[in-house]
Amino acid sequence: MKRLYTLIFTLLSLACYCQSALDCNGSIYRVIEKSADISTLQKLYIDSDEDNLQVEHLAIYRGHRLNAMCYRPEDNSLYGLRLASPYELFKIDEDLSLSKEKVLPLPESLNFVAGDIHPDGDHMIVLGYGIEEQSNLLAIIDLSDPNYHTEMIPLSINGTDEYVICADIAFHPTTGILYGFDRVSNKMMRVDIEDGHISLFSEQVYSEDIGVVPSIFFDHEGHLYGFSISDEDFGSNKLYEFDTETGVADYVSHVDDYGSQDGCSCPFKVQMQQSINNKNQYACTEAQFVIKLINRTPLIQTGLALVDTLPIGMTVKSVDYNPFVAISHLSSNYRTISFTDFDLPIGEDSIVYTVYIDENVQPGYYENQAWLTQENPDSRSNLVEPLPSDDPVTSIVGDRTGFLIEKIKNLDRMEDVILCQGDILQLNPNVIGSLGMEWSTGAVSEHIDIVNTGTYDVTITGNCGTGRIRYRVASAYVDVELGEDRIVDKDQKIELSPLIESSSDIRTVIWSELNTFKVMECYTCMETTARIPLDMGVQITVRNADGCIATDELYASVEDIKHYIPNAFSPNGDGHNDIFYLQSKKNYLFKNFSIYDRWGNRQFIQQEGSVNDESYGWNGAGNGKALNPGVYIWQATIVGLDDQERTISGDITLLR
Repeated sequence: MKRLYTLIFTLLSLACYCQSALDCNGSIYRVIEKSADISTLQKLYIDSDEDNLQVEHLAIYRGHRLNAMCYRPEDNSLYGLRLASPYELFKIDEDLSLSKEKVLPLPESLNFVAGDIHPDGDHMIVLGYGIEEQSNLLAIIDLSDPNYHTEMIPLSINGTDEYVICADIAFHPTTGILYGFDRVSNKMMRVDIEDGHISLFSEQVYSEDIGVVPSIFFDHEGHLYGFSISDEDFGSNKLYEFDTETGVADYVSHVDDYGSQDGCSCPFKVQMQQSINNKNQYACTEAQFVIKLINRTPLIQTGLALVDTLPIGMTVKSVDYNPFVAISHLSSNYRTISFTDFDLPIGEDSIVYTVYIDENVQPGYYENQAWLTQENPDSRSNLVEPLPSDDPVTSIVGDRTGFLIEKIKNLDRMEDVILCQGDILQLNPNVIGSLGMEWSTGAVSEHIDIVNTGTYDVTITGNCGTGRIRYRVASAYVDVELGEDRIVDKDQKIELSPLIESSSDIRTVIWSELNTFKVMECYTCMETTARIPLDMGVQITVRNADGCIATDELYASVEDIKHYIPNAFSPNGDGHNDIFYLQSKKNYLFKNFSIYDRWGNRQFIQQEGSVNDESYGWNGAGNGKALNPGVYIWQATIVGLDDQERTISGDITLLR
């Protein structure tokens, strides 16, 4: 459904640093570049009830092109990349002052303009794309490390050589799934950081070209918005709302405030999440619920009450952790637990309690939901209406926490798993609350580590019966070799062509340097070239469709051009030492090999040729006549394997 938004500008100040502080509290931020090297920081307000979009200007940063911006609640700051050569990490504090933190080792051949903060709060994730290189890299920057350690992960679309043009990314506020929009396919995308996979999805064939989406962000209700700029209509923006399940884009409105830009958000106000220690539970065992309470408002929430009524067949056994000054109550049937008259400080913390699952519970799928309310009407709270808990593993905001209950005595299944050659594989049934496990190997531990393929059975004993799981373990492998180490000239370009053997298709390839110099022409290609400026190593890491990983390293040693020139020769026709020619360890090309007498008269010149070839040498003659014995000066220009020219010279004694 289309909703028309009216664009309202709230101009607080055009001074370089406004007094407005940053805050979370569901805030949305955007940095926009309307003219060269001038970036404006804005705060956006999307009001679905009033159907308007408000823009508040916060600060102007002259001499900076800012992008890949993301909000970090841990220090109430904005981070991003300064688009310079090389890329620089920047930080905007809550007083809106900008500082350049670190030059980052990001390949300049890729465009790194899409960024967000990982749900762990310690890492900044930046996605790079290359139009000419046609590849994608994910950079993981450790913001907790003073040196901002950066790790590179290659990305692929289902193991193909296709690539995406994605100008911004955003983590879902509860599931932690990373979303973006691909300009190439005109589809929504999800990024799996763990295995480097990009999945494109959309149930809609767009009748129009959405274009590039340089700003994408979630609001506090879990709605994903994005500003788009199409190639045909670059002078304007369109605001879309994207469905994170179907990929459908709903056009919202036309926005006249345009330019190169990037957006981010901190989509929390007051939020409650309920999780269970395992989505697969068993009768006659204990389960543990965790209620996480998050307060990103600037106020302490006072006078709150929390209540949770469990499904039939589950009863509260104990409260394991309660950091709030709250009184807990249990109903007579032990199914309802409540916490009353407590305050929620700014930040986040959790309540943890253990429940027992009865033997007679019916196997099946169950859901549970807690509620947070303002108990005291005179208290200070943002809770106008009761707040339901949210299942953090789903993309639906405010949904009930789902889980499956089984009976161990009904457990009988088979699982196929892969063991990569040379690896150790852990088999772990992950059955919560079992009394014991007995493996076909004789082990009685909760899990076993294996190094061989085959079939492995485990018998699981519980309070209410016995079950079995059978694992069928198949073999897979991948191996990569870069060959022998090399000796090269300074700045010589070398070809890197790995030899790969694999049980399945290669899904990802990533090249890296073993020092801080960036020398690769392509970091995700199967083959690449590197220009070697000094003694250094390069590394390749490959991963196949079975999930097996292999690496290899190659070291290149740089040596100067070495020439071996005799100090005398005797062109007397005896077949020994009759020709003076340039000699070296390698067959370099040369230019302008010249011989001069002591008065500076040139007696011989060879315009071009190859060293170590006496046919390009001097026979002791000048102008067709044999020259007198004496000392002569020689000079030549050597062309190195790096195509760089070096001039060398010396003297030679002619003997008769």
